Amino acid sequence: MKTLLMVILILKTGSVFAHGVTEGSANVGKDKAVTEFDDHKGFKLSEKTVQNFGIKFLPIDQSTKEEVFIVSSESIAHFQDKAAVYVQKDGWVRRVEGKVLNKNQNQTTFQSEKLSSGEMIAISGVPVLRVTDIELTAGEGDEDESEHNDNEKHEE
Repeated sequence: MKTLLMVILILKTGSVFAHGVTEGSANVGKDKAVTEFDDHKGFKLSEKTVQNFGIKFLPIDQSTKEEVFIVSSESIAHFQDKAAVYVQKDGWVRRVEGKVLNKNQNQTTFQSEKLSSGEMIAISGVPVLRVTDIELTAGEGDEDESEHNDNEKHEE
């Protein structure tokens, strides 16, 4: 229900995103919710968007040297049969998929070789980041990555 309300708020603020957004799109720019978008780096949000939706990031706390991190349970975005977190580095926000190893009410042990110390992980506003990610990429990556992984398995 919270996610649905956030989607409605995003749409009502006039920051409507279009599927297949490109860097030069009218939906990305200086006075928009998303100020920049790059297929590889991710997206940058305006300060106003971050404040209005209460999006907060904290430095990643690495528990071991095996790409295992302890994160807030609210940091995990679940979709299909996958789990991911949103990280920020140099102002760019991107989705990083991984595996939930252990979960309790407040903390989740999350494993991903694509995370590194020095990055900031989203601890609030994750549903807004997820919706933004979906709208900017038209869901790309969710299915494409699994298809890519399936192709690799068949080639072995």
